[in-house]
Amino acid sequence: MIHFAPDEFRCKCGRAECDALAQIQQTLLDRLEVVRMEYGQPMIVTSGLRCAWWNAQQPGSSSNSSHLRGYAADIACTESRARYELLASAFRVFSRIEIRPTYLHFGCDPTLSQRVVWLS
Repeated sequence: MIHFAPDEFRCKCGRAECDALAQIQQTLLDRLEVVRMEYGQPMIVTSGLRCAWWNAQQPGSSSNSSHLRGYAADIACTESRARYELLASAFRVFSRIEIRPTYLHFGCDPTLSQRVVWLS
């Protein structure tokens, strides 16, 4: 069963000239599905693919962001119990995790450092 629709990952810039990738990497989708199955509840994607312009508008985003290559997704999360449950599953399949007050960033970009967790 697939829990995510392609539209959930589209760049949110809203510009006609958006040049973001058309779809996320299959590796990311597969790993998100594992987390979703274990978590057992819907997960809201707050950011998936990004064009360079939209990426530059995001506070704290890197010019080398995995969102540009389709290897990252931000999942809404504001409650401590939900954060615990999501992280417990994510640590099994994701090698790059960022913890923010309103979302969790899950990444699997093979070009970046692995087995890292950071706070922002």
